[in-house]
Amino acid sequence: MSDTIDLLAPTAPASVFQPPESRVTAPPSLADLLVEEGVITARQREVALERQGASSPPRKLTRVLIEERLTSDQRIRDAVRKHARRFRLGDLLVLLDLLTPEQLKECLTEQQHRPQVRIGQIALEKKFVGERQLLLTLSYQFGLPYIEPDVSLVDTEVLRRMSIAYLRRLEALPICTDGSTVTMVTGDPTRKDLSDELRAQLRVPVELAVGPRELILRTLDELEQQRPARAPRTAHEAPVESNVVTIVDHLLRRGIDQGASDIHVEPMANRIRIRFRVDGELVHGTDLPHSLGPQLTSRIKVLCKADLAERRRHQDGRMSFTHGDITVDMRVSIYVTIHGENIVIRILNKAAGLLPIEQLGMLPGLLQRYKEAVLDVPTGVVLFTGPTGSGKTTSLYSSINYCNEAGVKIITVEDPVEYVMDGIIQCTIDAAAGRDFPNTLREVVRQDPDVIVVGEIRDRATAAIAIEAALTGHKVFATFHTEDSIGSLVRLIDMNIEAFLICSTVVSSVAQRLARRLCPNCKEPSQPSAYEMRLLMLNPDEVARYTFYRGTGCEACHGSGYQGRVGLYEMLLLDGPIRDMVLSKRPAHEIRHHALQTLGLCTLQEDGIAKAVLGLTTLEEVIWHVPRSTEQRTLDEIARIAYATE
Repeated sequence: MSDTIDLLAPTAPASVFQPPESRVTAPPSLADLLVEEGVITARQREVALERQGASSPPRKLTRVLIEERLTSDQRIRDAVRKHARRFRLGDLLVLLDLLTPEQLKECLTEQQHRPQVRIGQIALEKKFVGERQLLLTLSYQFGLPYIEPDVSLVDTEVLRRMSIAYLRRLEALPICTDGSTVTMVTGDPTRKDLSDELRAQLRVPVELAVGPRELILRTLDELEQQRPARAPRTAHEAPVESNVVTIVDHLLRRGIDQGASDIHVEPMANRIRIRFRVDGELVHGTDLPHSLGPQLTSRIKVLCKADLAERRRHQDGRMSFTHGDITVDMRVSIYVTIHGENIVIRILNKAAGLLPIEQLGMLPGLLQRYKEAVLDVPTGVVLFTGPTGSGKTTSLYSSINYCNEAGVKIITVEDPVEYVMDGIIQCTIDAAAGRDFPNTLREVVRQDPDVIVVGEIRDRATAAIAIEAALTGHKVFATFHTEDSIGSLVRLIDMNIEAFLICSTVVSSVAQRLARRLCPNCKEPSQPSAYEMRLLMLNPDEVARYTFYRGTGCEACHGSGYQGRVGLYEMLLLDGPIRDMVLSKRPAHEIRHHALQTLGLCTLQEDGIAKAVLGLTTLEEVIWHVPRSTEQRTLDEIARIAYATE
């Protein structure tokens, strides 16, 4: 056995690393594969290839398909991954847009002079691709889990039967066994000899998983340092259960450390996939052996007090988890699927730092108007509207914090309390104890508050009490689920709230979305596509006068081109004519037209375009996250709004 192993599968010879069918027939082109999978039609293939040939310089076919909205990046990747074993590694990297054809050609030329070195290793040396992306590609190709090693994931029972020096020589690590099968993480999925050797030594079945070589060696070093302190296992210990407890704790800690809003534990056909929602996007974290699914599910059910015996119905639960100096609340949703129980853990970090209102991302002119015409007004209702995950709660708390002064009493009614703030009286809804929204709001009014915060207006009863509180001289902040600012007024009317009450109390409706912020380390100038200009109603001549950007992907942003998020805002202030329109129940488009022409309303779409002009986000993000607007200013006018300082 060699002291070192090759990290990656070579492109040649194919016979060593490809399934038999790929040696008989050449793999299809990407366009043909997408047609075969039904991702695009034959006609769309012809259109895409024609537009690809007409562009100068030529664009990648994947970019043409995505920019023309013939399909999505995810659907392309899913189709390629499904047939990964039909392609050689180099071709697969090109199809996944991890290598360019020119880079692959350079790697193949280099390999002619170094035939013993594999294509993947050469691509790594030339920094054409990152190790994580490369290993994920190999995991698709060989149908193996991708696991990022950590001390918390190591199976200590198996580790007691093997020396660290031996594992370091193999560059392998035992990970989270289910008691009957051992999973070994290695950087080289082609090593059948490793699987055979370990199976003979451990006398149990051994399955391979793919993981970064450096992380494997680093974890072995950490284990070697900790080993003298490890106490021997007693006869009463349950090693598998103990290992699963450690794994779950590790996943929860990792989610908190990454700033994730959700942790997804997803059973697949041959593995458990762990993903984290970071900055609104799902990011692959690691895989775990499929055999661990029942133990993982049982452990999480114990923590959230769900029914352990029930595996046929969907369940919900709550739990708290302490990590370092902070304690976070977590909501757990358990959903029954064909491969097992899918679990989503929502992280509600009450100790998370509040953003000052200046850091929400409002343009300077809008921020000044918001402070003067909304926050400094002593009474009335302020609505924060948008879908789930649009940042309403963050804006709500930043606004409350702005109003939080020594002479102001603020009381909140929330389900649950998501941020803990000094100087504010906060209450969590508990229907089982009789503390539902309507009852609690009635009691709040008797507590002599100046400002009342309603976590969410869910029904007519909650809306009516919030309106009544504003009529009695209180300032009321509330979140609301509507598409835009005008939609909040229409929905209140639809809830049978009297129009004259809405006109008398609602001061402002602030609609918002969250778009991914461009990574400052890798953003570069980029010309918007014809599709983006067409959909956002932008004049190409005007676009040519401004610089737009796109992230190329780097280590800091994990190759996504984005880092963090920026808020997109639309603030409606109610003036006399708008109140008259609400009283007469005029259509939403008439109210919007008046707000645009008279009040200078900046729509969500315009605000997004303005932030693309400023280099904060991309037009692609604006398209994906904001509702379409049929009435819009010119790009020059939007740019003046973007650069205005007051």
